Amino acid sequence: MTLNKVMLALLIVSITLTLCSRPAYAQQEKGDIEILVFSGGFFIGIDDDSDFSSGNIGAKAGYFLTRKHEVGGGLNFSVFRFGGGDDDDSETNFGLGLIGFYRYNIASKNAKGFPFVGTEVTVSDVTEEFGRLVSLRPNVGYKYFVRRNVALDFSVGYSVDLNKFDNGFFSLQRRQSINGQIGLAFVF
Repeated sequence: MTLNKVMLALLIVSITLTLCSRPAYAQQEKGDIEILVFSGGFFIGIDDDSDFSSGNIGAKAGYFLTRKHEVGGGLNFSVFRFGGGDDDDSETNFGLGLIGFYRYNIASKNAKGFPFVGTEVTVSDVTEEFGRLVSLRPNVGYKYFVRRNVALDFSVGYSVDLNKFDNGFFSLQRRQSINGQIGLAFVF
């Protein structure tokens, strides 16, 4: 099963859960902890001359400083594919990354769902000894609670690499992309 098929299946499951469940009211408060399991839903490269695609899955843990302010971090497993088509010149790289994030939740007490704005900083492929790729992802999204402490989490962001990347395996200039994430969040 390809990575795109897995991401499509996760999207279908998320939409089905949203449509089939009775909404519940969000109740996150100061001091609550959120665990978010996510997958990259789509990726659109900007000014990219090469044939490049990627996908990711991961988990984040967040802490609510207040009902509206959340900070946290997590892990991200990524797959990068360069080249492609029918040539044998395609290359694939797998990486484990670290994520730090901040979110401002536009949430009122007893809301079923709410929008948010935030930013993430990701350090890709911390398992290798070569230079790490650091990226910034400002994003907007929506969190919809299907149970009191279970929510679907959707976001769209603009990612930009903050440094160049060269490890002998492949070399990249600073990439830019518009991308989406879908996830399942648990608030405790």
